[in-house]
Amino acid sequence: ANVGIAHGPQSGTVALDIDGAEGEASLAELVRQLGALPETAEVATGRAGGGRHLIFRHPPGGPIGNTVGVAPGVDVRAEGGATVAPPSVHPDTG
Repeated sequence: ANVGIAHGPQSGTVALDIDGAEGEASLAELVRQLGALPETAEVATGRAGGGRHLIFRHPPGGPIGNTVGVAPGVDVRAEGGATVAPPSVHPDTG
């Protein structure tokens, strides 16, 4: 069995799911436009081509949607979303 993190107010977390080179390029452009991200926990994913999850504290206030494609290769995992966490095994890495 693998380990999952349900994001949103119940866990107090929100994640950015960055997929491969496309996601890294999109994230760099978002940072250029909006400013640097705060320091946070980061987990490498088992995705072929690389990937990572950046885990942030869920901010107070209204809901944050679980959104696929906020930019090419960048998804937000929040209310209704989840990420796979260590020590899980991805099919691409065995």
